[in-house]
Amino acid sequence: MRAIRRHMGISLIVALLAGLTAAPGATAGSSVSDFTDVDDDHLFMSDIAWLADEGITRGCNPPANDRFCPDDPVTRGQMAAFLVRALGLPAGTGTFTDTTGHVFEGDIARLAAADITRGCNPPANDRFCPDDP
Repeated sequence: MRAIRRHMGISLIVALLAGLTAAPGATAGSSVSDFTDVDDDHLFMSDIAWLADEGITRGCNPPANDRFCPDDPVTRGQMAAFLVRALGLPAGTGTFTDTTGHVFEGDIARLAAADITRGCNPPANDRFCPDDP
C-alpha cells in the first residue's frame, strides 16, 4: 500500500510539473513575482507561484533566475531536480554514464537511488539522457 501511495504521489507531481520548467543555480525562496515572464493572468500563475514558494522551481536563467520560461519543454534533468526537491530525497550515488559533471548529476543520482528512474535506454539503462525532453 505504501508503495502504491508513493507511486501515486510521484504521478501527481509529474502531472503537475509536466508543462513547467526550471533550472538549478538559485536558492529556495524564489516567488512568482520574481519571474518577469509570468504575468498575473498566466493560466498557470498560481501553480508556478506554489512551486516557487515551495522551493521546487527556482528559475530558468541562473544565476539571475528572474525568468521561469513557462513555454520551454522540461528536460529529464530538470524533472529530476523537481522531483528531488518535491520529495526531499536523500543523496545517492551516480549510476549513469552520461551524467558525470552534469548540472543535475546529484538530482539524477538521488532518483536512481530511490528507484524512481532506471534510465533512458532499456534494457542496458546505463544512460539517463538528462538533456532530452
